[in-house]
Amino acid sequence: MAAQILANIDAMEIAFDHATGVVRTDRNWIGGNNVNPGSASFVGPLPQEVPRLLEDLSAGINDDILPPAGS
Repeated sequence: MAAQILANIDAMEIAFDHATGVVRTDRNWIGGNNVNPGSASFVGPLPQEVPRLLEDLSAGINDDILPPAGS
């Protein structure tokens, strides 16, 4: 189990080294097949929507309308 955790940490560090600050420009989905997301269990938003959605997420995180978790 410890080896799997360390491997996961290594994978995350590699991902951060290569993808930090990069906004995707392709479709993505989980499940289904490599051709289309018809039977996927999750379909991400269209690439052209991602910048707007990231801005919305950032605004929500930085807003103080909602109380902090656990309060």
